[in-house]
Amino acid sequence: MERVKADQCGGASGAARTRSIAAAVDEDLRVDADPGPRRRKLASWQVKAAMNLLRSRLAHPVAIAEVAGVCRLSPSHFIKAFADTVGASPYAWFIDQRIARAAWLMRTSDLPLAQIALDCGFSDQSHLTRAFVKRIGLTPARWRHTRTRGL
Repeated sequence: MERVKADQCGGASGAARTRSIAAAVDEDLRVDADPGPRRRKLASWQVKAAMNLLRSRLAHPVAIAEVAGVCRLSPSHFIKAFADTVGASPYAWFIDQRIARAAWLMRTSDLPLAQIALDCGFSDQSHLTRAFVKRIGLTPARWRHTRTRGL
């Protein structure tokens, strides 16, 4: 077979070229066969739909299957694609939105922290405090005090 290829390609130097071309094709096939980790991204309508649903339910639990269904994806694919698109998992983004809502309520109302916690979907004030300290670095009471002291 090698001799036929060499004869068709112009002798011994043709055989070398054939081997070189074959090696390049093999390399291309190997690269194409293993594309590595794919980046999954949501379309803009999917991001908007997911965020709107999550924001509308800040005070209530939300099943990830429901959010994925709105985006017409399986839950596992949705979680990965959301994280690749937004930079945070759906749960982390949802908690951040709850904390942002709680911060807004602390700035704009005199509601007790326990009520704010419930209004933002936390099970109680302690749950809000743990999440708030983890994300912000201050307790809600201290944060509220530093924001309203100058008013």
